[in-house]
Amino acid sequence: MPNTHVRKFMDHFEELAELCILDEERLQKWIDVISIWINLMEFARKRSDFSEQEIEDFQDMADDFFERWIDLKQKDALGNYFHMVGAGHLSFYLREWGNLFRYSQQGWESMNSLIKTFFYRRTQRGGHGGKAD
Repeated sequence: MPNTHVRKFMDHFEELAELCILDEERLQKWIDVISIWINLMEFARKRSDFSEQEIEDFQDMADDFFERWIDLKQKDALGNYFHMVGAGHLSFYLREWGNLFRYSQQGWESMNSLIKTFFYRRTQRGGHGGKAD
């Protein structure tokens, strides 16, 4: 799912959660944990270098998120991104490189998608140039 779609989804998460989760206590736990995740990701997108204090604040927020996520899901199995946050890998990278924005692959991924679309729609290998025969 493109990042723009994910952000729209996250901006309206509370409204969607209210439609899907009937148990009020569980609903509030979901809203709280996703709110922390949104703040954490906004924090991580900072374009300037992080100070040591900001990195510590980031990891404190990450630890809070991780504990709540494990409590909510009742299992410690999770995806790569959550692992990177909870295990402290992102904080390590922030200390190592200052910020993560300059290493973003979004532009590269977007260009890759454009090339793939062109290939599959306009070549014989991908889509026969739009011709049925």
